[in-house]
Amino acid sequence: MFRRDKAEELIKKYFSEEERKLAAKEYSARYYMKNRSEILAKNAEWSQRNKEYLKTKKHSRYLNGAVPTRIKQREQILNAYGRKCSECGVTDVRVLDLAHKNGNGAEHRKAVGAWKVYKDVIDQGFPKDFDLQCKNCNWLDWLRIKPPATTL
Repeated sequence: MFRRDKAEELIKKYFSEEERKLAAKEYSARYYMKNRSEILAKNAEWSQRNKEYLKTKKHSRYLNGAVPTRIKQREQILNAYGRKCSECGVTDVRVLDLAHKNGNGAEHRKAVGAWKVYKDVIDQGFPKDFDLQCKNCNWLDWLRIKPPATTL
């Protein structure tokens, strides 16, 4: 007879917290991929049934003020770093990105959270480790740091 409490006790005994979290994450990913269409259909159906709820509840990032705050933070970043690409001089703010000069953007986003990068840069006082680059220059910069395995 299967005893859930005994199984959980053995799992805790032989596997670290990190291993258990990784296994749960892998299981969730496999489950999602296997049942993706059903999950998406259920989510769409729920969203259709609960349109009014979604409009009134303050769980939305926009309704909570996160999006307007992010727009204000982006304006601060643009102003602090000169509102132009540091490489080619493009001034169209639609294509300007905050660039990590030392190429550690993924680590930074992982450390502070993707939605908190602007806030972190502002809190640090606009350090020299960052600048503005257009999307093309930012991509070329990334390719210089991590060249592709093969060329086209």
